[in-house]
Amino acid sequence: MSLAKRGIGMPNVSLRSLLNSERGDVSGKTDVTLGEYVREIVHSGFPGISILTGRAFRIQPDSYLRHIIDTDFPEQGDMVRRPDFEVDDATVQGDS
Repeated sequence: MSLAKRGIGMPNVSLRSLLNSERGDVSGKTDVTLGEYVREIVHSGFPGISILTGRAFRIQPDSYLRHIIDTDFPEQGDMVRRPDFEVDDATVQGDS
């Protein structure tokens, strides 16, 4: 998810214009600090997850992906999990 879609900073260059070969000024400035930019890089780009902190932030991406694996893939006819291979949740979450 782009910074603009996250509500951070204002875009200075139009991707649409670039893709349509429209010539324009490709420059600009931002009020986004280096710290804010780094935070967004290391945080999830999934909507609703990037605003979480602490334990909720560490657990939610895993829960989101498990839901996709357990429901969305099977609905499309794809099996992702191997029934003979189980991973201990504490190991995955780094609680060991």
